[in-house]
Amino acid sequence: MSVAVLDPRSSLEMLREELVYTLSKVEANAHTKAFAAAYVALLARWEAVAAKERSLRDAVTRARAAVDQADDVLDTLVDMIVLALLAIVKNDRTAPLWLQFFKNKTPYELKRPLLAEELEAVREWLGWLATSQFPTLLAFQGPATEAVAAGDLASKMRRDAEAELAAFRLTGDRMALFDEANAQRKSDFGEFSKLPFTLVTEGLPKTFGDIFFLHESNKPKAVTLVTVTKRVSGLLDDALAAKKDLDKVFALDRAEAAASEAIGAMMGLAKKLVEAAQGLADALKGLKK
Repeated sequence: MSVAVLDPRSSLEMLREELVYTLSKVEANAHTKAFAAAYVALLARWEAVAAKERSLRDAVTRARAAVDQADDVLDTLVDMIVLALLAIVKNDRTAPLWLQFFKNKTPYELKRPLLAEELEAVREWLGWLATSQFPTLLAFQGPATEAVAAGDLASKMRRDAEAELAAFRLTGDRMALFDEANAQRKSDFGEFSKLPFTLVTEGLPKTFGDIFFLHESNKPKAVTLVTVTKRVSGLLDDALAAKKDLDKVFALDRAEAAASEAIGAMMGLAKKLVEAAQGLADALKGLKK
């Protein structure tokens, strides 16, 4: 066998599990204790990389919160402009001024996407608000400009944060940690596999190198969409098979019930025939007398 290559796209928690497992195994074996230091060092590096990833994930979460906040501000602004417009056009949503702002969309439809179209729509409104002949609309020019600027900033924050996290997961210190861990595991597996042949009197198994690394058989099954889907599919297959068996039982029961009913009917008829025959026999006896 050979030691598995750890996929750098996997979670850091998976990597830590692998490192801790191997560290525990090498520490517990007198022939491999000298290898423990490398895994202690890898785990120390893991802490630094994990802290960096947590920081980047927090930045993504904060950026998404900023986007939500900017969207909330835009929604409130749109609602206020709606009231001002309706007052000007006297609730006529076919009026040219109303259609200039909302075209063929309702306010709800405009606000529904998270920023996106709403942000672009309000950006288009800025010029109209700044030059409007209606004071109630003109008053929104400043708040609308600020809301659009906040939306742009929040959107950029989210894009930058998500891009930085994506880059970190596949490059830099995180990738280097996986590369170093894979190289260490491969090297140590080779060294461990030699020991049964160099320490012949120790009676080590030929598979000695395998026992220091997690394998599929001793890993807890990861809960993923794929594994859950497979479990559900298996349960569904079992349920369908059980239903077929149940239908067969019901069919047999119905057949048995039908047969039982038929037998009962025939027994009743036979009894009546016996009674009729007995009556006929009695009648014949009477005639003979």
